Amino acid sequence: MDPLIYILDIIVFVGIFAIVALSLNLEYGFAGLGNFGKAAFFLIGAYTYALLAGTGLPFSLCFIIATLVSGIAGFLISLPALRLGEDYLAIVTLTFGEILRLVVRAEHWIAGGVWGTSIPPAISWPGASSRMMIVANIGLVYFCLLLCFIFVQLVTNSPYGRVIRAIREDEVAAETLGKDRFKYKAQVFMLGSGLAGLGGALFAQYVQFIDPYMFMPMVTFTVWIMVILGGPANNWGALLGAILVVLFGKGTRIAKDYLLLPIDPYNLQYMLLGLLILFILFYRPQGVLKENQIKTTAVGVASQWLRRSLKIREVEKNFGGLRAVDKVSLDVGMGSIVGLVGPNGSGKTTLFNIVFGLRKPDCGSIYFNGQRIDRLAPHEVYARGLANAFQLPRLFYRLTVLDNMLLAARGHKGDGFLSSVFLRKGWQAQEKELAEKALELLELLELDHLALSPAGELSGGQRKLLEIGRALMADPVLLLLDEPAAGINPNLGRKIFCKMEDFRQRGLSFLVIEHRLEMLFEFAHWIYVMDKGKIVVEGKPEAVAKNPIFYEIYLGEE
Repeated sequence: MDPLIYILDIIVFVGIFAIVALSLNLEYGFAGLGNFGKAAFFLIGAYTYALLAGTGLPFSLCFIIATLVSGIAGFLISLPALRLGEDYLAIVTLTFGEILRLVVRAEHWIAGGVWGTSIPPAISWPGASSRMMIVANIGLVYFCLLLCFIFVQLVTNSPYGRVIRAIREDEVAAETLGKDRFKYKAQVFMLGSGLAGLGGALFAQYVQFIDPYMFMPMVTFTVWIMVILGGPANNWGALLGAILVVLFGKGTRIAKDYLLLPIDPYNLQYMLLGLLILFILFYRPQGVLKENQIKTTAVGVASQWLRRSLKIREVEKNFGGLRAVDKVSLDVGMGSIVGLVGPNGSGKTTLFNIVFGLRKPDCGSIYFNGQRIDRLAPHEVYARGLANAFQLPRLFYRLTVLDNMLLAARGHKGDGFLSSVFLRKGWQAQEKELAEKALELLELLELDHLALSPAGELSGGQRKLLEIGRALMADPVLLLLDEPAAGINPNLGRKIFCKMEDFRQRGLSFLVIEHRLEMLFEFAHWIYVMDKGKIVVEGKPEAVAKNPIFYEIYLGEE
């Protein structure tokens, strides 16, 4: 083969597989979705293009339709698979890929079945040489790659990108911040599948012949190697991974021919790539290029708080034969701090989870601001004006402190993937205002000097403060705090309660679980005592402290 044609051929394949690597990087690197059926969507794009290419449609329209068909297929597959869970997603996508390939192989009417089919070239003209045709294909492929790269960069470096990273880190925490994890995952899976389909269409147009054997599972694993090698959650890493793997594959073929090695170059390629991946995972698990942080702006502004109330009536929750919550009723008034205390295992955290929609009550009702919320999902409860901070902080540790705060903002214009790309001016102006607000809250919590540090670098006490700050960022009207002073030194614990009092004076209400009773009793206006799933005592702190039942519960615990 002409050496120049061989080099140009490599350049084309690098561009095609870079698009597919970008698609998997969007799904896995940014959203944590394990798509092991990437070859299936590559196949759908290729076969859709092959079926349309001979109809007389403009080749550009064929590419668009192939992309849309692959995206829709990905969306439809994701709906049941995501409901089953992450592990099932990998199994479902891998199985779907093989079933689809076998169906295409068996059905002759689908582009020739096992024999494959020829495809007319999209770019051709009389007298064009092989070199000129390949150069024209390079222009087409890299134009598409440029568009895909810009699109993925815009999506991932936006509030929408911040949301999907948060879901990757801790989807329960993300949902309690008002983010519908299933919606975002399905959208990302659809986008990734569409990009893979575009790569398949470009592949089919370039090679001008396809058959089912071109879409074996090894295609999927090759793309995974590209992403892991280049660096997940880094779009430049996906490009680098595609370059390295394609060059590696072509290089093993040249080495085999030049050195006369008694081994199949295909097997040699994957044997060496496997060793390389093991080396990378051991010595640099983040890949050659590290994950990029989202760039945001920052300064300082004040928050305003609404006034509402919470009413819990006769709520029950059973786990098998254990009644964790037994006909509990309580109220949280406007602008108040209400304490919920009791021995370990008395049902306090379970009640919190019920209020926030993380668990459903077996009976009873919960009203907030006159609206019933006990059957709502966590993101819907969040949208009503409630926020929470977990007993053990559930932060997004690879995101910065500022990004953790911005994730909690309600109604961010850049949270949708279309607006993140096409309405950038609108959300960028809003982002600046939200960053100013976030920095003011961080300043109040004395964390502003750590705004651009990863949340994973914070101390235990700082993590507690950040989770409280993140909850405040949502402009809640009621904040649920599960042991905010647990595991931190008394001075910091007291500082947290002082901050709670500051925000209470602005109109915010608190429902607080706490075992440091001296702090809680100093700041709370009303106390509920739970034991064995029931409210056994309630009243003002001074009255509860003198109640013999309360005294017996804690004396018995000692």
